[in-house]
Amino acid sequence: MDLLITHYLYYNIAHRNPTLDFMIFLSAEIFPYVFALGIWAWFLIRKRSRQVIFIGLVGLASAFVSRFIIVTIVRFFVERSRPFAELDLTPVFSHDPSNSFPSGHAAFFFALIPVMLVFSKKAGLIFSVIAIAMALSRVIAGVHWFSDVLVGGLIGLFIGHILMILYIYRYSSKI
Repeated sequence: MDLLITHYLYYNIAHRNPTLDFMIFLSAEIFPYVFALGIWAWFLIRKRSRQVIFIGLVGLASAFVSRFIIVTIVRFFVERSRPFAELDLTPVFSHDPSNSFPSGHAAFFFALIPVMLVFSKKAGLIFSVIAIAMALSRVIAGVHWFSDVLVGGLIGLFIGHILMILYIYRYSSKI
C-alpha cells in the first residue's frame, strides 16, 4: 500500500511541469515555515501578551521534541532508505539520502497544529491544510514514503496535544 501511494503521487504529479515542481518545492520546504512564523508574529502583535509568547514557546517545544528527539530516536532504530534512493527516482529537489522514517518535517509541523488551534480555530485549520500539503509534497517530490509522513504527522500531533494539554492544565485559569 505504501509503495502504491508513493508511486501514484510521484509518477502522476512530479516532473510534469517546472512550475508545479517549484510549487512542490515551496510547499515541501519553504511555505510552512513562513506561515507558522507569520501566524505567531501576527498573534504576538495583535494580542501583545505573555500568554501568546508562552503558547508559541509550547508550540516550538512540541515541534522540537517531535522532530529532534522522538524522530531521532526512531531513526536510530529504524533504517529506511528514501524512495529516490531505493527506487532510483529523480527527486523534485535535492536531498541527502539519510533515513526517511519517520518524516521530521511532518513531525515538526504537525506538532504545531494543536497550538495553532488554541490561537485560532481558523488559523489552525488553515495550518492543518498547509501541513498536509507539505507532507504530501514531500511524497510527491520522492524524498519520503507515504508512511514516513503519516507516522511523522502522528508523532507531531501526539506530542503537540500532550504539551498543549499540560500547558492548559497548568495555566487553565489564564486562558
